[in-house]
Amino acid sequence: MKQKELNRELFGFKSLSDKVSEEVLREASEALKSLPQVPLHFEGDLSAVSSTEFSSERMATSHHLTQLKAEIDESVQTQNLRYEKLQASLSRLEKIHNSFVQDISEKYQQILQKTADQKRFDEKVQDLIERHAQLLKGYEVRMSQLQKLLSIKESEMSDLQAHLNETKMELMRLRRL
Repeated sequence: MKQKELNRELFGFKSLSDKVSEEVLREASEALKSLPQVPLHFEGDLSAVSSTEFSSERMATSHHLTQLKAEIDESVQTQNLRYEKLQASLSRLEKIHNSFVQDISEKYQQILQKTADQKRFDEKVQDLIERHAQLLKGYEVRMSQLQKLLSIKESEMSDLQAHLNETKMELMRLRRL
């Protein structure tokens, strides 16, 4: 059963060397497992082991360690290249993100400005409508006053006309007399 581990890249390494050192340790432990097991204590007579066997074992171990060092160096270089590529990608994504945020911010400001302009325009139109309504109301009041005055004058005129007609009639009657 495989034990789950947190992705250390998501939670951040303290430095690239931590990441590389963990991978190097993992590769080194795998490489050490592949080495032939040499007993730590030798039971028996050391004189039985020839110096050529010792030197060949030592040469093989030295050669294996040289190969391991080369593999570790290659792994470090590979990891450094991957890190640089990831860093470049991250930088490019940050630039894209920043330009996107700036575009959105500018568009938001434009929308706010247009909204404010529209609100001011609406207020001006509303003021004009109210002023127009007041003017119409004033004209209606004046018109009703003028109509009352006109009706009063018409009634006065009809009274005067009737009075004039009466006077004419009276004059005609007096002339006949």
